[in-house]
This record gives sequence, C-alpha cells and structure tokens, in this order.
Amino acid sequence: MSNESKIELNVNSWLTMLAVLLALLFATEQVAHAAVAPGTVGQRPLSNAQLLRYNAPTPNLNLVANAIALKTKSLSILMTAPAGLAVTNPVNIRVTYNSSVTGSRSIQNVYDAKTGYRNFHNDPEGNRTKRHMKLDILLTEQQPGNKQVNFPFTREFDLEPLFDVSITPLRFTLNTSCERFYEGDADIHFLWYAPHASKYRERSFQAKKGKTTTINEFAWAHQELNASANLMFPTWSFYEKDTNVFSPLQYDIPKPTLKLLPNAGGFVGRTLKDASRQGGCEADTAFDISVRVRQYLNL
Repeated sequence: MSNESKIELNVNSWLTMLAVLLALLFATEQVAHAAVAPGTVGQRPLSNAQLLRYNAPTPNLNLVANAIALKTKSLSILMTAPAGLAVTNPVNIRVTYNSSVTGSRSIQNVYDAKTGYRNFHNDPEGNRTKRHMKLDILLTEQQPGNKQVNFPFTREFDLEPLFDVSITPLRFTLNTSCERFYEGDADIHFLWYAPHASKYRERSFQAKKGKTTTINEFAWAHQELNASANLMFPTWSFYEKDTNVFSPLQYDIPKPTLKLLPNAGGFVGRTLKDASRQGGCEADTAFDISVRVRQYLNL
C-alpha cells in the first residue's frame, strides 16, 4: 500500500471517530433536556414575599406569629406587628423577657387589627454589661365556646448597652502658696490624659492660693459608646514651673490603667501634690462624669 493510501485511510478513521463522538454528545444533551419536564421548575419567590418562620396550629395564630417583627439597639427591644391582619378571633401576645443580667419580667397585649401591635421594653441597666436575652412568646387565640389555643415560640439574641458620656471641665484650686521667695501667683503646668488619647495634653496658667481655675480643655463628650471601646478613665497631674528658675527637670503623670466604661460616673475629687516633687505645692482638683445608658424608643 502506498504512503498516500495510508494517509487517506488514517484521515477517514479520524473523521469516523469524530462523527461518532458528536452523535453521542448530541444524544446525551437531548436526554438531559428531556429529563426535566416543562413547568416543573418553580418561579423564584418575590423579594417581598412573606417568610413563614412559624407553622402555628390555627390560621389566626399563624398570621400573628409570622407578622411579629423584632428590633434591638443598646438595651432597647421593640416588637411590632402591622395593622390589618385578617384575624377572626382575639389573639393575646404574652412576652416574657429573660435577661442573663436582670432576670425575668412579662408584658402582654391583645393584637388590635386597627392599630397593630407595639411592645417596647428597655432592659434595666443592671451591671451595665453585655447580656443574653431569651424571649418566651406565647400567643393565645380565644375561640368561641371559651376555647383557647396556644402557640409558644422563642427568640434569642445578645444586647450590648450604648452609653452617652460627658466629662465636665476640671476645677483646680491651690491649697498652698507655691512661691518660695515671694507671695504671688504660681506658674502652674497642668497635664492630663483624655479618655481616648495615647498622649497627654498640657495647659499652663497662673494660680493663687484659694483661687479656683476652670480648665475647660479637660471637658470631653461622646455618644453611643460601648464598653468594648478602648476608653480609659482620665489621669492628671501638675507641677509649678517658674520661668528659668527652679523649673523641674522631671515630673510624673500616671498613664491611664482603668477602663472608663461601663461603671464610671458621678463626682470625682482628688488632692494632688506637685508632680515634680519639689516644693510644697498642693491643689484640690474636681470634675463630674455623666454616663447614661442610651434608650431607643423609636427603632
């Protein structure tokens, strides 16, 4: 057999194999399409379709259970259901709030188709820490013939209190005369760490024994803070710094070590001595801290 004949035979063989493979592939695709009958694939649900989380024993209970919405922020809990649910019998909603910090308490209301349902609860502050909440919800349908049908279910979540914090200006009053050789105003150098600061701030002023100086720059305020924020209880100190004479070579201001939240609040007063440990300077310092747990009535 000539070389030309051999080449022609090989080409024909490859073409035959390719035709067989294409036929098999086409047949497989036809079978795959035929395996799914027309109309058996459901439509995608609408984006606003109601998610049925609960399967209650009656239509009325089912309507109310799946309509209840829950919102939380800080220690506030708001449960609502819209007006207009087509309930045919009264449905009572009893909610027991079980807090890992403050214990249990219950509230109950009857669903009103005209106004809907709204139940606001603010968990007591307790120790002002994050806590776990378990809501035991009991729906009771009052049917004719004094018959009652119950449907219990639960919701669980964590609450973390949010705080509004404000610190007043610091009030500084010298108890002694700091000048060594004459009676006059002392040159005070005041230093402090703010709750959020990694570097201390400074202010210089003149002070006289018995006179109060207000340091407005010490004031600080922020809202909606949680205890996990890295905020520290402020620290502060002072020393007398005479111009070019007896100025201290070193002084000390303690770095913050105590967390500001969740327990800070109230009057803070402290008597300080000159941080340079030179002389007999002494001063009373005072300020006030307000720490308020935020409530959200309209979530």
